[in-house]
Amino acid sequence: MEFIFSLILGAIQGVTEWLPISSSAQTFLAMVSILKMKPEYALSMAFFLHGGSLLAVIIYFRRELFGILKAFRSKEWLSFKFSTKNSSLASFLFFSTISTAIFGLPVYVFLREALVDYATKANLIVGVFLVVTGLILHISRNEISGRKAESSSIKDMFIVGAAQGIAVLPGISRSGTTVAALILRGYNQEEALRISFLMEVPAILGITALDSLSGMPINFSSSVLIGGIFASFLFSILGIKVLLGVSRKLPFDYFCIAFGLIAIVFSI
Repeated sequence: MEFIFSLILGAIQGVTEWLPISSSAQTFLAMVSILKMKPEYALSMAFFLHGGSLLAVIIYFRRELFGILKAFRSKEWLSFKFSTKNSSLASFLFFSTISTAIFGLPVYVFLREALVDYATKANLIVGVFLVVTGLILHISRNEISGRKAESSSIKDMFIVGAAQGIAVLPGISRSGTTVAALILRGYNQEEALRISFLMEVPAILGITALDSLSGMPINFSSSVLIGGIFASFLFSILGIKVLLGVSRKLPFDYFCIAFGLIAIVFSI
C-alpha cells in the first residue's frame, strides 16, 4: 500500500508542479490529511518528489540545456546583445538565479515560518492578477507584444528571479509567480512557460542544497522513494507536454484567465 500511495503522490506532484498552485502544498496535504503522516516526514517526501519533476525538465529540455551550457563558454550572454536563443536563455538563467538567491535566501532563513500563513493569499493575488490581465486584453483586443527571450533585459531577469525567490515560502506556487511575472513583462504564454520550466533547474538544485543542510528526516524505503520519483517524473513529462501544447492553441487572453482561475480556486 505504501508503494501505491507513493505512485499516487508522485502523480499529484507531476501534475500540479506546472500549474499556478503549490505542488508541495497539495502533496503535503494529501500525506498529512489522508495518510496521517507526521508533518516533518510529509515535507521530506514532498522534497524527494520534486526530484522527478527536475529530472523531467532536464530530459524534456535537454537540447536547450545543452545549448545553454555551450553558450556559457562565450561572453555573448554577458553582453545582452544576443544572436542566439541559447545565449539569451543562458543570461536569463544566470541573472534570474542571482536575483532568486538575493530575495529568496532572506525569506527562506528568516521569514519561512513567520509568513507561511500568507502563502494562500499570495497565490490568490497571483490568480487575480492573471484573470484581470486576461480580461483587459480581451476587452481592449490589443495585439500582444509576444516577447521572446532574445529581447530580455537585465531588469526582466531580476524581476522574474525575485518572483521565484518569494516562492520559497511554503504554499506559494513557483510556476504561478514566475509565469505571472513573465506575462507582466510582456512575454507570450509559451515563452513564459518555457522560461519558467528552465528556471526550475537551478532553483530546485539550490533549495535541495539548503534543505539537505537542514538535516531533513528520511524514513522511507528505497522502493517507496523510487516509485514516487518515477511517478513524479512520468506525470511531469506529460504535464509539460500538455501545458505547452495548450499554450500554443489557446489565445493569450483566455490562457491568462484560465491559468488565473486555477490559482484562485485552489487558494479558496
